[in-house]
Parts: sequence; C-alpha cells; structure tokens
Amino acid sequence: MKNLTVLAVTAICICVLAVPADAADLNPSWGPQSGSGMYTLSEVYYYLTEGTEGSIAASFQEPTSGPGGSAIDLKTVYDDVESAFVQCSDLEPGQIMKGKKFFSTKAGAWGVLTGTGGILATGQTTSYRTGDDGDYEKGAAYDYTDNMDGTITDNVTDLMWAQDGTGAGCAWGTLTDWDHAVDYCEALDFASYTDWRLPNVTELQSILVRDAALIPASKPVISEPPFANTWEGYYWSSTTDPRYVGSALIVCFRFGVVSYNDKDQFHTSWVRAVRGGE
Repeated sequence: MKNLTVLAVTAICICVLAVPADAADLNPSWGPQSGSGMYTLSEVYYYLTEGTEGSIAASFQEPTSGPGGSAIDLKTVYDDVESAFVQCSDLEPGQIMKGKKFFSTKAGAWGVLTGTGGILATGQTTSYRTGDDGDYEKGAAYDYTDNMDGTITDNVTDLMWAQDGTGAGCAWGTLTDWDHAVDYCEALDFASYTDWRLPNVTELQSILVRDAALIPASKPVISEPPFANTWEGYYWSSTTDPRYVGSALIVCFRFGVVSYNDKDQFHTSWVRAVRGGE
C-alpha cells in the first residue's frame, strides 16, 4: 500500500510539471487562442498601459460561445475601457489646469500627463478672421512674475502679457477699432517675441482683480503693479459677440464688466497683447 501511495504522488507531480508555466505571459497557453473572439489578458494589459490595440475575430469560434449568465468576458472589459478612453483623445496639457494629472490616449503620449494650462475656453468655435478667438482658446487667476522686459507672466495660466498700457505691447495707449487691434497684435514684434495676439474675453477677465480686498483704492481693477498704466475703460477681446457677429466682446477695467462694441471703424477700444497658452 505504501508503494502505491508513493507511485500516485509521483504521477501527480509529473503531471503538474508537464503543464506550461507561462511565467512571462499573462495568457495561459491553453486559451483563449487566436480565433476565439476574445481578447487575451495581455491585450487588455498592453492597451491600458501603452495604448497598443488588440485584434480578435468578429465572433466566437473557439469555444463556440462566450461566458453565459452575468459573467463579464474580456471582450466586454476591453471594449468598455476603449470606449471610455477614446473620449480623452483630444486633450492636451495646455487644456488642463496647471499641475493637475490627466490620462492621455494620444498616439505617442499615452498615459498619465500633467496639465500646464488652467485655461478656460470661451466656447467660440467659429473663426471670423485670422487671429480672432476662433483661432485660439484660453483664461484664469493672478500670481504674476515681472519679466523685467516690459512683459508680465501669469503663473497660473502661463500667459504672457504686455505690461505697460501706454507701451508698445498696448498700441502705445491709443484707441483703435477691432480689425486694427487684431492686426496690431498679430504683427507685433515686442520683447523679443513675435507670436503676440489679441486676447480672448476669458483671458482678459482672468487679469481682472476679483477679490474686493485686493482692488486698489484707485481704479482700474487690475494688479498695479506689476501691470502699469491700464486705462479705466474697455479693452478689445478677440471674441465675437455670440448674439451679433458684427460686434466683439470688450472688458471694462473700471468696473470689471463685459460688454460689446461694434467691429466697424467708427467704434474704438484699448488694446493689450498676450502670448502663449495655445
């Protein structure tokens, strides 16, 4: 009897050792196999971690049907994950609040990334001319660095602003119509940069002082310093009035309100150029 027991244990050990370990693969060698109509665990894993897409037959071929009842098969897991991830495919770091983590599914940038923006889009998706808000999309808070070259950087939005309301970055403090304001900023060569543009309405609002305790005793409602010589009136934005495309939105730096002004040559406002944030 003792010898029979030893033989039985030996036979079991031989059978166990004969089964492939598959130590380097998440998929057991006995299934699912090609043609099963089922993603493998490796395909799910590499899609999650690298974005590498799996490939399966359109229907079950081996076995002839999938799990029944309430069981969730790997194809369902894969398809549901892919469906959720593709919604993130267009996100860029500049569209996410600075320092916030997000998951990118863009080719070549798959995985967790960190936002660099904090920019709030205005919602304008139609461009009415080159250089207006339809070409860009951005705005946010105040924590500034004086770059000592006539520019200010908002450390929340990473936008760079012309500092002096009577300087070159602000059309020398002159009133201008909307088309000339856009053209001026697009052509501006200032502080060693040539990619200036007219800010959108959200960006302009982002440099308003919103905290009553921080509003200076004398207007305008902007941090001075680091900004200087801001006019207590309306500044052009590149954003078109959604109610009437013949007007553009303007921001008042006396009361901190948004209004509109006609785009024709007879209506004027002030200008402050901005760069970055795209």
